[in-house]
Order: sequence, then C-alpha cells, then structure tokens
Amino acid sequence: MIRGVGIVGISLVFTCGVAAGGLCPQSALWGASFCLSACFAACLRWKSSALVFALVFFTGVTASILSAVPSFSFPPSGFIYSASCALRGHIRSMPWQDPATAELITALMTGDRSGLPRELVGVFRDSGAAHVLALSGLHLGTIYILLSRSLLILGNSRPSKIVRSVVVVLACCFYVLVTGAPKSVVRAFLFIFIRESASILGRRTDPVRVLCSALTLQLVFDPPAVFNIGFQLSYLAMAGIVLVYPWLKSFFPQGKGRVDLNPFRRLWNVFSLTLSCQALAGPLVWLRFGVFPRYFLLTNLLAMPLSTVLITLSAMTIGADALGISPDIMIVLTEKVAGLLVGVLRIIQLS
Repeated sequence: MIRGVGIVGISLVFTCGVAAGGLCPQSALWGASFCLSACFAACLRWKSSALVFALVFFTGVTASILSAVPSFSFPPSGFIYSASCALRGHIRSMPWQDPATAELITALMTGDRSGLPRELVGVFRDSGAAHVLALSGLHLGTIYILLSRSLLILGNSRPSKIVRSVVVVLACCFYVLVTGAPKSVVRAFLFIFIRESASILGRRTDPVRVLCSALTLQLVFDPPAVFNIGFQLSYLAMAGIVLVYPWLKSFFPQGKGRVDLNPFRRLWNVFSLTLSCQALAGPLVWLRFGVFPRYFLLTNLLAMPLSTVLITLSAMTIGADALGISPDIMIVLTEKVAGLLVGVLRIIQLS
C-alpha cells in the first residue's frame, strides 16, 4: 500500500465520490475528471497517494452514475420468497397465548410489522425504542453469536474453524436475504463476513478498518444506499461504538479477574454504549426528523438488554419448534420477556 493511503482514507474518499455522483451526476463527473487531471499533474511533485485518492473519488462518482442507469435485473428468487413466507407463517402458527406476541416476534425476527397492533407500534415509537422493531445489527449479531456458540461442538482445530466460519457466514447470508436485505442488516453481515474471513486467514481485525471496509464494499454494490437514512444511522452508530465507546468505557476500567461480575461496571458499559451510538447518530435524527428521544438513556438501559434476551429466546424457540421439539416452557418464557419489555416501554411512554 502506498504510503499515506489506507483503507480509512480510501473508504472516506470513495464515499464522498459516491455522494457527489448522486447529488449532481454530470457536474460531479466533470469535477472529478478535472480533479483527477490536476492530481495527476501534482503527482509529479507530490506524493503518488494523491493520484490514488483521485482515482478512488472518480471511481465512486462513476459507480454512483452507473447505478442510476436502467439495467436488466433478475426477478426475486422464488426459493428465498417462499422461505421468507414460511418463516413468518411458522412464527405466527406457534402456540402463543397472546396474538400480539406472535406479531411482535414476527416483527423482531423478520422485520414484518404488517400485523403489529397500531397501539403497540405507538408504544415503541413514543418511548424512543422504535429502532428495536427495525431489523439491525442487533438482530443479526444475536443470531450470529447463537450460531457460533452452537457450532463450538465441531472443535477448535483449523478445519473445524473453517467449516464453522463458512456455515455461519452462509446462514447469516440466508437470513439477510430472507428478511429483504435491509441496509443495516447488510452492514452487520459485512462485518461478520470480514471478521470470519480474517479469522480463517489468521489475521487480526481492527474495528476502524472493518468499519471502513464494510462501508466501501456496501457502496460498491449499492451506491444509492449512501442516501438511505437507515444506512446513514447504522454506520454513524457503529462509528460511535468504534471511536467513542472505548474512550468512555476506559473511565471505569476492567477488573483484574477473567470474569468481571461488577454490576456497576456492567451498567457503565451499557450506558457508554448507548451514549456512543447517540453521540453520532443523534444529531442526524434531529436534523432529519426534528425530534430527539428525551428518555433515550433510560429506554436503552432497560429496553436493549430485554430486547437482546427476547431476540435470543425467540431464535432458540423458533429453531427448537422447527426441529419438532415442543418448547412449551420456552414459549411461555419468551412471552413473559416480551410482556416485560412492552410493560417497561409503556411506563416510559407515560412518563
């Protein structure tokens, strides 16, 4: 890699090029061409990294312009569509005591909120927990952890690790396709793909480089995503976690033991994580929607742990039911956690 040129710089310049090409295609194209020519001339005197950045910017502009050109597209896969319908139908057919629970689980696991009662949607929205209903990295990340831990029975040899990584990546990819590939879920999948690829190759992963690599890959295949609000919020929230969270977390250092059971440290970590996400994503929410959740700290401190538990229980219960096991206890426990989550949000809503 040329000195001064790294994945972080390439990613930021490429993103700027994609945005420029989408905002004003023709003028941006001419501007990029001029910039490329000027940088090429400047390279005779300056570092050659300037030429690389110019080429990357020009590539971003070109990708954005070409994405707007009508082209032949393949029809949706019948298998994927059938699997998506089967998953939603299976969740709703399970013996839930409360029909609203079935719709809440369906929304959490598939992103389909069509059957969710309007009043319940209002509870999530007014309490500042609407993001819980939107499929995101939280949902895919939880499934990824479950799959990874379930496959530990394969062992820790190198072939076993490779098989485990391939199975996990393929399963997560299938889940992304079944749920309609929302921008934030695609981002989470790219994180998983990069991490597992690095693990197979025996290379360490730097969070900033992973973030920038995922950003570049997603925009290469989907340039218009740069203007999608879900895409923007997803990457801003992750940028906050990568850049701000370690700094906030350091104010309450980790204990010396391998197992840290200090409840105050755990509480501080959740608080730091929430604040880190809002630090960069919050201003965009204010600019785009003119609102800012007043109780976002309280909501996330209470709702996020419950949401994670609910998603985990839901995935385990659905999987067990699909295998022919009758998880009556798991169904009851899942409904209890769902009721507790909704109850907490109702209290915050009325505050």
